[in-house]
Amino acid sequence: LGMTQDPEPLAGIAALELPTTPTHGTPTAQSAAGTDSGDTKLTVTPAKETATNVYKYKTDPSTAPVVTYGQSVRNWTTWDGVSDITATTGHKITVVEADSTYKAQNSGNTTVTSKT
Repeated sequence: LGMTQDPEPLAGIAALELPTTPTHGTPTAQSAAGTDSGDTKLTVTPAKETATNVYKYKTDPSTAPVVTYGQSVRNWTTWDGVSDITATTGHKITVVEADSTYKAQNSGNTTVTSKT
């Protein structure tokens, strides 16, 4: 019994090109005066991609904190996506959507507007 080799072994198989460096999305973050003095009401659109993802945020007096895809944001402050955040008007805020291991997936930033 002899074996033969198919002359076109890859016929019917499609090759896919995957990006070599994943990138994260940039949702829109908006800040408006919150309910209590010193609070801001954030909105992020679009909403989180999956229910298991979490929001984390960080503020800075002058420069929006920068985050890259896959960066750990474990030590950033957790946000539930609806509650007001205490933050100073004029400061910069970055909101990150992270996976269940706190790796950044998407991020957006804005300037804080708080209730006076």
